[in-house]
Amino acid sequence: MADREKVTGFRLPTRTLYQLEELQELGHIKNRTDGVIKAIDQFYTKESLKGSLFLQMLASASNSQFPAKEWEYQGIGNTMHILGDIAEEDCTIVKKGNNKAIIIQSVGDKRIILTLEYEIVKKESTKKSE
Repeated sequence: MADREKVTGFRLPTRTLYQLEELQELGHIKNRTDGVIKAIDQFYTKESLKGSLFLQMLASASNSQFPAKEWEYQGIGNTMHILGDIAEEDCTIVKKGNNKAIIIQSVGDKRIILTLEYEIVKKESTKKSE
């Protein structure tokens, strides 16, 4: 496992550096390092949650791996609160069932309330009886 305090250098393609600079100019990341960390976090979350579309959507909607990783340990009705990278950004998640959540994303005075529910729907056979 890599030492958290260790400084590592690596080469990135010019295209990637331009993309990181553009994201920084748009205010989505603080600097290149922040961009690389966020990209790796998203990739890690996607790969580690393969097989669970609901948990992938939960992590994506909350911008955090935490709720997806802790989901099975949370009781129905439990609330998780996640502070964002920006001072006025936060996310509250209420577990409504094993495959159902209410996500409240707040940035400043704006709020998005999302109900996320996952179910498997069986399609009826379209074969005609002979």
